[in-house]
This record gives sequence, C-alpha cells and structure tokens, in this order.
Amino acid sequence: MKKLELETRLAPYERGVIQAVQLIMSRRRDEKRWTMRIHIRRIAGMRETWIRLNRPFLTHLRRQMLIWRSLSPSERESYMRKEKTRGD
Repeated sequence: MKKLELETRLAPYERGVIQAVQLIMSRRRDEKRWTMRIHIRRIAGMRETWIRLNRPFLTHLRRQMLIWRSLSPSERESYMRKEKTRGD
C-alpha cells in the first residue's frame, strides 16, 4: 500500500476552499493492477462551493492517472528516477 497525503487549495483561490486529500493506492498480491481510493475532507470554504469545485479537481487527477497508465515502463522508471533525485 502507498499513501499520499496533501492539503490543496482549489481555484479560484479567492473562494477560500481548502481541503485535505488522501490518495491510497493498493493491490492484491495476485494482481498486477493497482486500486486507488481518494479521501477528501473540507477544511475551509463554503460546502456548496467545495462540492462544485471538486469536479474539475477530480477530473484533472483522473486525467493524470490515465496519462501515467499510458506511459511505457521505461518512461515511468525515468520519471521515478527524476523524482528520487529531486527528493534527495
């Protein structure tokens, strides 16, 4: 299991919408595919605005996952190496 936790502000920023996001990736030992769960909790901003602004946020996140999935294993490895180097 891999877990990424972050705090995001949703555009337009003057609306003051802030949320906590957890991306939880897991897979069974007998499967190659990963499953992603997304937990989102509103920290600030009006509830109705938060709900409305999350659609574009989730659409963008989904597109990024589809792009990642379309990369070859060598391209993925290249990105992971760059990130490891950046994190050091």
